[in-house]
Amino acid sequence: MKKKILPLLLTFLLAFGMLPATTFANEDGQAHDFADMPNNWSTAALKKAVENELLKGYTVSGKKLINANAPLKRAEMAAVVNRAFGAVKTAELNGVTDVASKAWYASDMAKAVMMGTFMKDTKMRPESNITRQEAFVVLARAFKVSSDTAENKALANYSDQNRIAAWAKKDINAMLEAGYVQGSDGKLNPNANISRAEFATVMDNLVKQYIDIPGDVTDISTSGNVLIRVPGVTLKDLTIKGDLIIADGVGEGDVTLDNVKVEGRTVVRGGGENSVIIKGNSDLSKVIVCKVDGKVRISIEGEADVEVIYVDDGSDDVLIKGSIGTLEVAGDNITAFATDANLTKAVVSGDHSTIILRDKSNMKEGNITGNASKIIVENGATADKITISGSNAKVEGNGTVKDVEVKADGDNASITTPNTKIEAAKGAEGVTAAGGAPVDSGTSATNNNTGTWIVTPPRSGGGSGAPAPSVVAAINISTDVDVTGGVDNDAVVTVTLTTATSGADIYYTTDDSTPTDSSTKYTAPFAVDTDNIEGETVTIKAIGIKTGYTNSAVVEKGIVFKPASISVTAIRVSSNPAKISYYEGQSLDLTGLRVELTYSDNSTEYVQLGDFTTKGITTDPVDGTILSIAEHNDTRISVSCNGKSAQSGDKLSVLAATPSEFAGGDGTTANPYQVATAEQLDNVRNHLDKYFIQTANIDLAEYLADGGAGYNDGAGWMPIGNSTSFIGNYNGNGKSISNLKVERYGFYIGLFGQNEGTIRNVSLSEVDIKGKASVGGLIGINKGGTVANSSVTGSIYSSNGGDNSYVGGLIGYIDGGQISGCYSSATVSAPSGDKIGGLIGSNKDGGESSITNCYATGAVTGINNIGGLVGANYSSNEITNSYAIGAVAGTGYNVGGLIGYNGGTVTNSYWDTQTSGLTSSTGGTSKTTAEMTQQSTFADWDFDSVWQINADPASYPYLQWQGNENIPYPDNE
Repeated sequence: MKKKILPLLLTFLLAFGMLPATTFANEDGQAHDFADMPNNWSTAALKKAVENELLKGYTVSGKKLINANAPLKRAEMAAVVNRAFGAVKTAELNGVTDVASKAWYASDMAKAVMMGTFMKDTKMRPESNITRQEAFVVLARAFKVSSDTAENKALANYSDQNRIAAWAKKDINAMLEAGYVQGSDGKLNPNANISRAEFATVMDNLVKQYIDIPGDVTDISTSGNVLIRVPGVTLKDLTIKGDLIIADGVGEGDVTLDNVKVEGRTVVRGGGENSVIIKGNSDLSKVIVCKVDGKVRISIEGEADVEVIYVDDGSDDVLIKGSIGTLEVAGDNITAFATDANLTKAVVSGDHSTIILRDKSNMKEGNITGNASKIIVENGATADKITISGSNAKVEGNGTVKDVEVKADGDNASITTPNTKIEAAKGAEGVTAAGGAPVDSGTSATNNNTGTWIVTPPRSGGGSGAPAPSVVAAINISTDVDVTGGVDNDAVVTVTLTTATSGADIYYTTDDSTPTDSSTKYTAPFAVDTDNIEGETVTIKAIGIKTGYTNSAVVEKGIVFKPASISVTAIRVSSNPAKISYYEGQSLDLTGLRVELTYSDNSTEYVQLGDFTTKGITTDPVDGTILSIAEHNDTRISVSCNGKSAQSGDKLSVLAATPSEFAGGDGTTANPYQVATAEQLDNVRNHLDKYFIQTANIDLAEYLADGGAGYNDGAGWMPIGNSTSFIGNYNGNGKSISNLKVERYGFYIGLFGQNEGTIRNVSLSEVDIKGKASVGGLIGINKGGTVANSSVTGSIYSSNGGDNSYVGGLIGYIDGGQISGCYSSATVSAPSGDKIGGLIGSNKDGGESSITNCYATGAVTGINNIGGLVGANYSSNEITNSYAIGAVAGTGYNVGGLIGYNGGTVTNSYWDTQTSGLTSSTGGTSKTTAEMTQQSTFADWDFDSVWQINADPASYPYLQWQGNENIPYPDNE
């Protein structure tokens, strides 16, 4: 049957599509409560989601909205999947530069990395809209969807398969093969965005059940996938017509399947050492074990039937008990223990992985295909036959292994189990039996009953043969504690060495070197411990030596000492916050606060504010607290961790005065107004003809959040010069303005609405702008003004349908003026729009504008007149020495890698055919990625004072004023 994994997750995407706290805090509502509930193909699905309490809206200007057409961001997708699976554990995000510790999505990005759905990178682009190919890859990783072939044949049915990134092809091919996704009109549109309404289209056909309450479940009312997110669940007397997902939210808890048939797969992402119990007459076809950390046990009891257990990945041990058809360890560095188990077949296909058969376990057929992997058959366990085709494999233990066949690819195989017959195929080199006895290619040998040497085969002619040489019996290394799975860091392990050969001396090493008669001689049991708190493996190697005998084979045993469990014993403030003086009503800014932690091992660590959450450090008051004189004046900042606390040396000063309009200046050319805060930036609108200089970085997140002065009922920032143009001079001075948020579905939307003045040196980062027409990150419409050395990152969105949307990463619409030395990496999306560009939406016909030394890297999506740099460039307008590399998608006419429609002049300007996905443009010159990263491509460009390009690693050109910020490198993800 066709499984329905995609619909299952898409339900959650719809349920949690917009993830900031204001969304989830909104009140519940019925479908009719939403002012913007569409009346189209998605209505029924959206209403179903609302009625089932899966989807909640948010309030803007007193209206409850569902925002069906809003694109999903990468951070939102991460949080959706985390919540769908109940993920709790987080990974370290050290080295990630674009996930601020205070961002709402910081924890979710860390959870996504731990889950393996997102890959940790220097830049994880949390605020960027997620594309279809990115979403499909996340789904494949979350649900462990894979293909049995490497040819990606399913992609061949789609005309745009070459637009799929190399890193995404394998997963998308697997999703197609499984029937979880499909394209439209022979295309997959991998670089298009995904909206809430698009997900809603699959919900009417969804059949699923989520189990969120511990206890017995005896009724699954509908067909489809079942997802368990809590521990303590027992499914009884059920048939699941789909997949069963035991999700991360089960944690270290347990799930029991009692007389349950699963027609699809059973994916185990959660559970502990006594976790998944399968009993009664349960029938499971394939169990995929993929818990990301911690041990997990699969126990099959009674008449339960499990065909395949497939261990995909994980960081700790997998414990198996009961009767199983096939056990395959496909992940690397995994150990699977089979205790009291009956295996028809066991396969170790991962590298450096192990299957251990313990007492009362039986295996009919074993296969080792991975590199440096092994099967260990312990005393009381049996294996009929093991086949080796991976190099450096081992078959070890004191149990019974009847036959081992080493294929031609099984070089350097080692088989030391007693009484085992070994056959080395022709071409198999370096094969050894017990005691290190060689087994030549194309020959066979049999180990003796002690596993110390081989039984010599008879000579030709039927003679009895010469006796095996006198060999010192194998050394046995035993410990006073069970070291399987590692021991605690502070453990002391006593090691005993023995041999059955009387009078033999034993020599050993503990530093992984090969022992000789010059090594330490064994005289009595000795202790092994570690002083490495990070943990280590101590490898003991031993050899037996006796005069007149052949030395025993070198045996070894590794004792893994786990990392120490250390705790915080003291905390102190090593650096006070940079700002300690405030006016009443301002927000506390703890930037600069640093603490020193002392641990139980006497080590110390300095922790910056951005890492407080991951280290469990809290502050009182918390960062962002609205300060009052009565509560906060003349007080210190308290920091706490693990029950230990300390205070800052400096006290807060909270004054009852009103800040001045600006930080200084008088608004003239010689003495411009100084802008240092969000309030002062907002005040620029009251002095549209003055001169300004920004003197500090400004973060607008708090100012525009619910409760902030710029919240405006959720509409966010009011563009400066919205009804009357800005005609002054604003110098951003290289300082940043971050987290600009606008959600106003009108005209002239951006930091500035209309500009007729001069705007320069402005750096806008992580904008989130939604409008209708003439929408840009920096300016909605530029009416003859000058814009220089400015940039935008984040996302721009237009809800406009039909003609003349005018949407750009930097400026929406230009009616004359000069734009120079600017760039945008923002994603620009207008799903139903016209005249959409990565940098500029449209240049007015006859506007006589110029765009010089500019570039755009963000993805651009729309209908008609869509360009990587400019959507529409009409007559009398010039574009010079500029380029675009972003993915461009348009479903209508005039869609170009650099320019959608061009009636003007384009000189020395280029676009990347590989990253844009387009080989045509109505202006500019096409280049490959390799050509775009060579300075020689950009003839007549000024690389002395304007442009810069890196050779190692190779980059695209970037503006010298950027320094090391946002350098555009080819995307090798």
